[in-house]
Amino acid sequence: MKTITIGRNSDNTIALQQDLKASRYHCTVRQYDDGRITVTDNGSTNGTFVNEQRIAGETPIGLNDTLRVGETNIDLRQYLGGPMPGAGGNGIGIMPPPSKGPSQGLIWGLVGGLVVVLAIVVLFATGVFDKKESKGKEPIAAGVTNDPNQPKTTSPVTQTAEVAKSQKENVLPANFEGTWSWQTKSTSWVDGEEVPDRMLLLALTQKGNKITGSYYSWDAVQEELDGFEYENNTVIGTVEGNQATVTFKSADMGGSGTATITWNSKSSITWNRTSKKGDCIVPQNVTLKKIN
Repeated sequence: MKTITIGRNSDNTIALQQDLKASRYHCTVRQYDDGRITVTDNGSTNGTFVNEQRIAGETPIGLNDTLRVGETNIDLRQYLGGPMPGAGGNGIGIMPPPSKGPSQGLIWGLVGGLVVVLAIVVLFATGVFDKKESKGKEPIAAGVTNDPNQPKTTSPVTQTAEVAKSQKENVLPANFEGTWSWQTKSTSWVDGEEVPDRMLLLALTQKGNKITGSYYSWDAVQEELDGFEYENNTVIGTVEGNQATVTFKSADMGGSGTATITWNSKSSITWNRTSKKGDCIVPQNVTLKKIN
């Protein structure tokens, strides 16, 4: 029996290191001694497709069938039968992914679009667009005069209001709502683009003492992307005081763990991973800045 492994890790028979939709050990193709050929999906995130039909379990496949892993079409004749018609001198039976596949530029574009949309929502929610400058004048309190020759005094009522406003601004409750970002200063070139060596993006929603959200983590050195489908709720927890205790689950690599998120200010939080189980590339301890 001949066995072929396919995935994003470099130790696969067919290594798809540039295909971010492929899982690390995506699927396995077997050719039995009697000539039968099957393909088995190894619990991948985005599925394995034969002739554009998603498979479940060990599925028969022919040499003339189209096998798609992530965004890559694979011609099995190169590995199990005769050479692929029209193949070049290297004989690699991998067809280029369709042009509609996401590039690093598209990923950053989507992140930027998300930031703009969330910023507009926050502005409407806080009533910024509804606030108008008052054209009237404050009433003159007893003991206060508008005579320019008299020393200027402040109304006791105005003083009390200013103190209350100052206290409210300086003692804010912890609010984790928003999009938070951390990235290294060092960079690498990936697919012709300069990107941070490591980064973490948190998109969080808070309702009362409940917090939900998602994370997106990137490691250019290991060429690992965790949380590509970060629209899923992969971060869930509760808030107590200025700290949230959360659990997280990798949307791509299958790992999970726990973390604490500390609210430092309106523009800063600290992520501290307290446990990890299985594969994931979530950083241990980093401080994130609010980007909207």
